[in-house]
Amino acid sequence: MKFHNGIHAIQFPDQRVEICAGMETLLCFPHLGEKLWRILKFLELGSSRSDLRQRAQRLDLEWKQVEELLQHLKRAELLDCGKAARRGTEDSTWMRLGGATLRAAYRNRKFLKVAFNTDTDLSVGLAGHLAAGGIGTICFSQLRDLHPSRAKHRVTELRQQLTSQGPAVKLVGNNKDSNLWINLNWGSINPIEVHHAMRQGVPFLSIVFGHDHVEVGPLTIPGITPCPNCIARHRQDRISDLTERVSSLLQVPFPHIESSLGRLGCAVASAQILSYLDQRAIHPGRVTRIDIDGQTHNFDYHPDPNCGCCALLLEETGINQEFVSAGPWVSSWESWGSKGEASASSWDCVPLSEVPTFPTLSAVGCAPAVASPSESAPGSRPLA
Repeated sequence: MKFHNGIHAIQFPDQRVEICAGMETLLCFPHLGEKLWRILKFLELGSSRSDLRQRAQRLDLEWKQVEELLQHLKRAELLDCGKAARRGTEDSTWMRLGGATLRAAYRNRKFLKVAFNTDTDLSVGLAGHLAAGGIGTICFSQLRDLHPSRAKHRVTELRQQLTSQGPAVKLVGNNKDSNLWINLNWGSINPIEVHHAMRQGVPFLSIVFGHDHVEVGPLTIPGITPCPNCIARHRQDRISDLTERVSSLLQVPFPHIESSLGRLGCAVASAQILSYLDQRAIHPGRVTRIDIDGQTHNFDYHPDPNCGCCALLLEETGINQEFVSAGPWVSSWESWGSKGEASASSWDCVPLSEVPTFPTLSAVGCAPAVASPSESAPGSRPLA
């Protein structure tokens, strides 16, 4: 048994002993004798129960006192007794951060599925972050514009890249039953993708890379939190000819993004994604902007009272409604693998009755978003 990863003990001149993680105090013993202090130092290095008993005997220390100390540490969830099988490289780290509750959330990640709208260097990099974090299934709804003869080879490349980060991760080509969709776009959020996500009732995170910045958010839960359309309406007065700008970007290919900016955006997005999937926290209507020099700004938006939360400027852009509903604009993976995991179009409509309800905010008492006249930023809402 030993302390969880990153935990150490420190003794002060007044005989006070604190158990710390970095500069944070997790547990304090106002008066702890020198002998018990030495037992704590043994626990930092790791020791079996029989070794602890022998050390207590050498120190002429009653085992009952050691047992009481161990019980305090166990109740505070600071001690790794080595009984539970390891289920991930960060198992002990999450015990330190949040005890058994967050460790259970971390272990649950292997059952979750995250889908990406496109196959780019940035999306693959972000998928690698999620695979390393323990996400069990990654989906790329659309491969790069490759000749059909290279599609299977591209899938093999993707699988190798992801398994190098998370050996147990699965790669699929159909986004059905995904817990979260990730939409990466250049210049502006794609209104067609937003429309599909909103119609199918699937939570999604929008990530927009710009000329010298990246914006992460909002993370939208349809019918619950402000959608990208709400934010676009708030910004209409500050961005001239917004409708025309959004329409013109629909056919522009994704360019190369400066490497450090791309990594920063993926890191922030990864933290927000895992926080949501772990049901730790969500920030409704929040957009995090990261400039190329590393400066970060958070903008929080209220639901727009004139937004029906069904599409992003869909009517204004003049996009054909039947074209959007049919979804032919995204190609399916055809015969990319021997198991036929993507035999159907990856954007086939899923009836709302079949959409998975994980996770639901209504279950924890969060009412659907209502427009507020206040301009103050709404705070984060814990999911659990």
